Amino acid sequence: MSLTTRTFVAEAEYVVASIQYRTIPQGATYTDTLADIAAAIQFLRTNASQYGIDPAKVAVWGDSAGGYLASMTGLTGDANVQAVVDDFGATDLSKVTSDFDTAGQQAMAPLTSSFVKYAPDMTAANPANRVTADAPPFLIFHGNQDTIISPSQTLLLHNALQAAGADSTRYVVDGGGHGTLAPTPESRLPWTSQQVLGITVNFLNKHLK
Repeated sequence: MSLTTRTFVAEAEYVVASIQYRTIPQGATYTDTLADIAAAIQFLRTNASQYGIDPAKVAVWGDSAGGYLASMTGLTGDANVQAVVDDFGATDLSKVTSDFDTAGQQAMAPLTSSFVKYAPDMTAANPANRVTADAPPFLIFHGNQDTIISPSQTLLLHNALQAAGADSTRYVVDGGGHGTLAPTPESRLPWTSQQVLGITVNFLNKHLK
């Protein structure tokens, strides 16, 4: 998540915290990472008065791997968050590049192979399989020029949320690539645009204020 993005939300009068968590190079699995995120949220709630936080109104937001983890956090129930923003996160880790052409799949092979260690049980690691009707509201974005995680991934989650009767809104961002990893300035630009960030703040205003 870029500094521009965090600053925009902070200027909309939200407390913004960026957390650290264990990842694949540290030998972590997705359950380790989710435990780290839950611990960070609990720390913020425990120290809510110090940081000026309303502990009953917490949203999680991330892009790419962070988007996946935000969705998983929102659907595990342990963290009890009130809203989720998922920017181009994965859903089914076994099919992240399944609708790319052969060259695209080969280029992403090192990434997809690492998912086997990170999520040995990919059924349990799929946020769409954790959806219930009482899921928190979701705002989902995906760029139509993403060559790392297919836009079909967030569509899987969005469809599952809607099928369960949960609140989910999904936008396909024209010209958007995979955030800061997009290959051109033009495909990175939409993620810090007034339009995308404005929609995000409006979503937070609706569900947290």
